[in-house]
Amino acid sequence: HFGSSVGVAHLLSRVSARVAMQYVRDWRLPQKGLDPLGLPLLTSPFGAQPLKRNLSTFGSASRQASDLFEKLSSNGSDDDDLNSFGIDIEAEPLCIEVDSDVEVADHTERHLIPSTPFQLMMSAGMTELPQQHVEGGAGVPARLTQLTETSDGGTVARQFGVALFSAFMCATDTVSMGAVLFPQAAPALRSQGIRMCLLTTAVANVALACLSEVPHGVGALTDTVVPILGAFFASIDGLESPATALVAIPLLTSFTGLAMYAAGRIGLGEVVKACPYAVFGGFIAGTGAQLIELSLNMMLPGFTHVLDLQSWRNLLTAHGAVMCGPGLLAAVFTFVLPRFYPPVDSYLLPSIVVALTASFYGGLLYSGTSLEEARSAGWLFDQEIPNGVDCLQVWNYASLDDVNWSIIFSSKFAFTFLQLFCVSFLTTVKNIYGTNEFTKTRSDIDKELCTAGITNAVCGMVGGCPSGMVMSFSVAAHALGARGKLFSWLLAALSAGLFVFGDYLVAVLPKMVPACVVLWIGLVLLIYYIWDPIGKVSFKNYAIIVVMVFVDLSFGCSLMITIGLFLTFLSTFRNMMDLPAIRSSYTLGTVRSDILRPSHHNNVLSLCGSRSMALQVEAGLLTFVNSFKILDFVELSDASLEFLIIDWSLVKGVCDSAVSTIKEMLRVAERRSFFIVFAAVGPPVEEALQRTGIRLDDSVGRLGPVAAAEATQGLPGSSVVLVKDFDDGVRFVDAMVLAVEFVEECIILGRTKRGDSISTPSPGAGRPRANSKRSSMLAPLQSAWEELSIAGFDANQPAFAAVVDMHWWLSCLHTSAYCVSDLRPLAAALEEHIFNENEVIYSLELPERLSHTVHIARTAVTAPPPLIWLLEGEVEHCWNGHNLADCSHLADLQQSCGIRANMRLEKASLERSPIWQCLGPLRTTAAFSGVMGHAGRLVATRAGTRVALLHRARYTQLLRESPEAADLLNVYLTKKQFVDAARFYQTMGLQVWKRVISSS
Repeated sequence: HFGSSVGVAHLLSRVSARVAMQYVRDWRLPQKGLDPLGLPLLTSPFGAQPLKRNLSTFGSASRQASDLFEKLSSNGSDDDDLNSFGIDIEAEPLCIEVDSDVEVADHTERHLIPSTPFQLMMSAGMTELPQQHVEGGAGVPARLTQLTETSDGGTVARQFGVALFSAFMCATDTVSMGAVLFPQAAPALRSQGIRMCLLTTAVANVALACLSEVPHGVGALTDTVVPILGAFFASIDGLESPATALVAIPLLTSFTGLAMYAAGRIGLGEVVKACPYAVFGGFIAGTGAQLIELSLNMMLPGFTHVLDLQSWRNLLTAHGAVMCGPGLLAAVFTFVLPRFYPPVDSYLLPSIVVALTASFYGGLLYSGTSLEEARSAGWLFDQEIPNGVDCLQVWNYASLDDVNWSIIFSSKFAFTFLQLFCVSFLTTVKNIYGTNEFTKTRSDIDKELCTAGITNAVCGMVGGCPSGMVMSFSVAAHALGARGKLFSWLLAALSAGLFVFGDYLVAVLPKMVPACVVLWIGLVLLIYYIWDPIGKVSFKNYAIIVVMVFVDLSFGCSLMITIGLFLTFLSTFRNMMDLPAIRSSYTLGTVRSDILRPSHHNNVLSLCGSRSMALQVEAGLLTFVNSFKILDFVELSDASLEFLIIDWSLVKGVCDSAVSTIKEMLRVAERRSFFIVFAAVGPPVEEALQRTGIRLDDSVGRLGPVAAAEATQGLPGSSVVLVKDFDDGVRFVDAMVLAVEFVEECIILGRTKRGDSISTPSPGAGRPRANSKRSSMLAPLQSAWEELSIAGFDANQPAFAAVVDMHWWLSCLHTSAYCVSDLRPLAAALEEHIFNENEVIYSLELPERLSHTVHIARTAVTAPPPLIWLLEGEVEHCWNGHNLADCSHLADLQQSCGIRANMRLEKASLERSPIWQCLGPLRTTAAFSGVMGHAGRLVATRAGTRVALLHRARYTQLLRESPEAADLLNVYLTKKQFVDAARFYQTMGLQVWKRVISSS
């Protein structure tokens, strides 16, 4: 095992890990704190030192591993040598076992420690390593298990602190949103809105604690739905009938929750990724603008609308500056500072809220102003301090007798429900997805969407509003150390307490505090999609966002979403029209099938192939947007077009408009008298074509390319020729290869029936010059046969046609160093064999499973194929690598190149012909020259098939006895392959199996 460098390298990696972990085993519970460089201080056998100095001790581990490597490389070794170093390579993997009461901090961001060969899982906030458990006493290696987060996520005190902070954030946000839930409402109704939102937060956090997989999730009111609910309140004249709004909103919430649960059950969580950026960005930016408007209205009732000039005049007065100035400046400061100094982002907002509240009450104390005077001046909400706890008022505020049920069953209600579901769905999924990404945790989005649906349904049943997990609060809680269900249940309990005592909070909370929070949220949403994208997104998308914000402020959310979707559709439609409908196109003058043909047939295809066009339709769905491009391509094609092959392999479906375009293309083909061949048509496309009455002729699949060409007489018909993949378990032929073969047969058959002279091409553009070597090579081979007869070669000797082919090529392209007499030893080395139908000419069969090295050595001696020329009959050459399971490199080649089992690589067919004509050699030259096995199977598919063979053993003998003849063979093979590769580019075949197309 240690005899190869791979084995030693593998062992060294295991040894290095073992030696390094010996030092990890000696670590104890570290001291708290950081050294001046910010690295955790650890307690180890080397004393309390910074982590970077402890890690330097791994240098000795590297030296120890290096000594072992030298010993293994020089002498070989076994497990005893490893034991001499104190290493047990068969030991179980090393990890760390954590006490249940030991705190393990976050692992989301790794501290990369430069110049150390071993990277610890040190994450943001992870300033401690847990204590290990030692079993067995002294001298017994420690058993270390996996390093994981503890179930409770740390001490109760820490989790309670994080939960208290999160509950405070939820309460601030909830009171802020509740205060603007009913725009311009009476103080009592505004207080009822705050109670509803506090109830929503309590229910949301209890539901998350019970059902959610996210241990640090924080639930609250969904801020983005507040403008929609506010618009609905205004549209139903909620000031005159508040009971109707107080019933309608919970019903909307319950229906939204049921719809979200259904969406999660059917797996629509991923659909949020398909939401257009401009639509979502415009909606979020519009929501931000409305929140800014609502926050200013909360502090200054005279500010009613962003687009109202009188509102701005009221704001710019001395009274407006006094009322809005503190909250406005605090919100702007909270927004701007983290953009320049991000570390303060996690605690700046709560600090600002506390500072504002403390400053307000400090000012009241300093000025001697009472709470009632401050309330009368507009600094506090119109909510008196209650005499006692009355949380039931949220359900007793209005009577069902006052509800206008006609509004509940109106179109306004239905349309608001659709808006509410779309916005809640997108916001909820975005929050879940964003929380996972920011905290580097994973949860099932669809399952969390179901949880949100259940939460909203329950919220509606108890009289609450739409809710969900809030990404910003959840990420902040995670950063502060929220882990496990302990945090979730503490947060649920605190949220319930805030709901019970919410009236007290509303009575004493200054307006500027929730207004500052709402204004900050509005700035975040607005700036992120209005200012930050400048220069980073296309002008069209940015313009759509701006238009949506303006429409939202002017006409409301519903029209904003409609216009945004419409503009996005126009932009997308315009972009789709720029996409190509045709991936590639070529003519049969440069592209051929996998068929080896005689020289006169090749001349026909060379001359007439440019009149046959093949094109591949672009991947995806063919629609009215791009189908017309195919029609334009056909109409603008050469007037001499005879055949058009369309490759449908990448098309997944067609719409009815595209089918109409295809029918128009068929009328063009009938008018101009050319064939249309459809290749690799999938079931959806075929069904759509047949449904509209397009006739599809599948004669190629039923009869084969040659018989189908004879059946059509090589003349265009009124139907479309349909060609599919052929697979009978013995051979597989791609549909496009069959289609090109069919067209080639039609061209050859049509020229033969007309009796056109096709032996030598005439000079012209793109054709060989008159009297050039290439022109002379296209002449018949009879002259080459006559030259060999004059030179004394016996025309009746075996495989004489292959000798004629060699002489023809060498006399044309190797005249300076070629002597015809050098061919005699080569001619004597050739053999001629006759094979019956389905008889195997060559197929590599491995004897048994061998190791990689021995396997290559065995095949190098016994497996090389012969060189093969077809003299008469038919030979098919198919892939056989799938049967050679012991050759892993063949499996890799098959997968990377898209090779199918039994895939046909080439085919040679030659009727009884003059003795000087043959086809080949077939594509076994690489394996023959490399003395290696060939992954193909060559089978005679017609009785009486005659082939010429040159075995590798005879060639080796030829190298010793007549090197000149062996050299001529190499020249012949190389020149023939080079010339043919320059003449025809075969896109039908695989790059690794490019074959010689020309033949004699």
